[in-house]
Amino acid sequence: MKVSLLIPPHSYVTKMGTHTLGLSYIAAVLEENGHEVEIIDAVIENLNWNDFEKRMKKSNPDIIGITCDTNSRFRVYESAKRLKKIFDDDVPIVVGGPHATFTDVDILKYIDAIDFVVRGEGEYTMLELINALEKNNPMKEIRGISYRKNGQIVRNEPGPPVLNLDELPYPARHLLPLEKYKSKLEGSYDIECTSAIFSRGCPNLCVFCSESHFWGKRYRFNSPSRVIDEINMIINEYGFKAIDFWDSTFNAIPKWTMKVCNKIIEEKLDFKWYARVRVNLVNRELLKTMKKAGCVALGVGIESGSPNILKKINKNITIQQIMKFAELCKDMDFFVKFFFMLNLPGETFDDIKMTFNMIKKLEGMSDKFICPTAYTQIYPGTELEMLARKEGKLPKDFSWSLPYFNSRNLIVNENPEIPLYENIKIEDLLAFLYKQNKESITLKNILNKLIKIRSIQDLKILIKKGILYIK
Repeated sequence: MKVSLLIPPHSYVTKMGTHTLGLSYIAAVLEENGHEVEIIDAVIENLNWNDFEKRMKKSNPDIIGITCDTNSRFRVYESAKRLKKIFDDDVPIVVGGPHATFTDVDILKYIDAIDFVVRGEGEYTMLELINALEKNNPMKEIRGISYRKNGQIVRNEPGPPVLNLDELPYPARHLLPLEKYKSKLEGSYDIECTSAIFSRGCPNLCVFCSESHFWGKRYRFNSPSRVIDEINMIINEYGFKAIDFWDSTFNAIPKWTMKVCNKIIEEKLDFKWYARVRVNLVNRELLKTMKKAGCVALGVGIESGSPNILKKINKNITIQQIMKFAELCKDMDFFVKFFFMLNLPGETFDDIKMTFNMIKKLEGMSDKFICPTAYTQIYPGTELEMLARKEGKLPKDFSWSLPYFNSRNLIVNENPEIPLYENIKIEDLLAFLYKQNKESITLKNILNKLIKIRSIQDLKILIKKGILYIK
């Protein structure tokens, strides 16, 4: 069968220009099993709705799969409706991804154009679904799908996770217009990079995140030799000299991380990389080995400078661990993005003041430390969603599939299609933040930053920090 896998026009992309890995893995499994597959990334190809429809008519697929995240859900629904008008019921439309996994019943209730929802890891579930459609087999045996039958919504039992990640083929990067992706590596911002992911699962249960619910708490990873083989392919076949490791926690199993890094060093692989880590799972030896293996930048979710809030959101890290990590990274000259959130459950102005005190302390330690902040948003499948419904911050009958647009989100530069968790009213919070930040914007502080510039690289980092601060 001919399969079109899509990112719809005008979709929100968290890291513009990064190659889509989810669809690439599904495409690779389908190709391996004899299906003809194309990936259409309408965002990176800059397709408007008319171009998109013309492209799909020309492709004339037998089945369509659309990746669906919460930020872009309305573009997914719009594309499904447009495609259904073109192909009628001759071409089944399937959606999958994190958002669809946690809102499958809601989607099938309100979006008639969508025929199937693939829940959880989609590679083999999608393969089974396509094979069943091709042979006109019943749907009841396919684990991990939701669909309508006789006017009723049917949810088959969950599909099994892929326990041995080495059994998956390499992502089908050859189906992507690689020349159009221009993502730059964190920490350098002058080297084009691609993306890779070598693990699944998350052992943590942060209240604002659905990662552990989507992938499962059991952490799984590729063997070090498989990691090296894929990195070699990325460098030698695709010509990239930098990789953004999209693993949610690259050091979740420190022994595995050490093995991978040592193998990179042994193989003398010449590339730079960025990884997301947890502060409580590092030590000097691990960071030193990562640096030697080519790691130049790290991303860490801190969320709050308040010990009380860190406990409330199940972050499972301490202030002492954060500062120890920062000292190590300063000594080793790492570029680090410390991510913070505002308006978390139970947060007070005193808690927020602790957060900004920590931000000032971290940014004062190194010019290579930046601390972007975001306002807490509510996503499906999270403990925060359940709490928001319970507290009335989301109506109990709130639907993720019905139109939603909160213009107040624009005040804080957040997506108006995602509900904010307002523990403190936005206006009150902004007034407080203005007062805090006004005190730190002085000519002396600006001059101190400028004096420390020693290279073009330092200037680029300072400009990046300025842009994030303004945002």
